[in-house]
Amino acid sequence: MIKHVLHFLKAIASGSGRWLFQARPIVPIIVVGIEYASHRFATLLQTLNKHHSVQYQIMAFVDDNPWHKKVELFSAKVHPESDVLSLVRKHSVAIIIELEGERLTLSHEVWQAICALPEKDATCIKLTIKKDSLEDLAALQHALEGTVPS
Repeated sequence: MIKHVLHFLKAIASGSGRWLFQARPIVPIIVVGIEYASHRFATLLQTLNKHHSVQYQIMAFVDDNPWHKKVELFSAKVHPESDVLSLVRKHSVAIIIELEGERLTLSHEVWQAICALPEKDATCIKLTIKKDSLEDLAALQHALEGTVPS
């Protein structure tokens, strides 16, 4: 057992095991809505993350129904629209996703407040989610290209 551990540590020290500890950059996302399109988006994002050099992580979902507050979907809590600005600050959110087919969109006032933040420039992406997962995955990957902060 100790022999295997020493071999493992030598591999890491030599660089051949370095990939084990290389973290992919995380891009925080907020998803507006919790209906079908949002669930579909989160599922596609999980698939994309398996094969992408960047880890897109949903930090929060936004919904205006009070009974959904603090419910978890895909390891992210559901928050009211009034929390969006603080979530953008707290998690340094890079992307806000609004999906066609969701009944909720962020208000103009919330967007103005986000744009007024001196340290953050969150990108809004509007997507249409269809039934063909390959088309959706390609559209999602295309939409997210170029949104990774440098």
